[in-house]
Amino acid sequence: MSLKARSVWAFLAVAILAVSARAQNHAPNPYRTVEGWAKMPAGRTWGATSAVYAALDGSGNIWVAERCGQNSCIGKEDLDTVSLFAPSGDLVKSFGAGMIVWPHGIHVDADKKALHRTNPRGSPSSSSRSRSHAAKLALSGRMLSQ
Repeated sequence: MSLKARSVWAFLAVAILAVSARAQNHAPNPYRTVEGWAKMPAGRTWGATSAVYAALDGSGNIWVAERCGQNSCIGKEDLDTVSLFAPSGDLVKSFGAGMIVWPHGIHVDADKKALHRTNPRGSPSSSSRSRSHAAKLALSGRMLSQ
């Protein structure tokens, strides 16, 4: 194949990829922002929200992992990092104070009895805050395994 033919094929490949990437990024957004929907406890502000997960119990509740009003919970170990919100935005319960430095993932297991969360930057009590770990918590907040 000549250099000219290879150049034409390369151009076409790039053009096709560019068009398909554009199509993926310009899909209509089916969601809308509802400012102030979730009601945080008095004096508490939203930080980086790292995970949102449906409660899976038919309640419409939403689990949220939040980073203590900032992007890390270092120095704010007294604040809960996992919250459960009702569809109305009211806080149902929260827990995780002192357990999570940088909450990242959250998942309710298939039997709907435990919450799994990841913490890529360790725990406040760990000797090295760079240690990653995952934990399994009861939906009440009690640590089941780490």
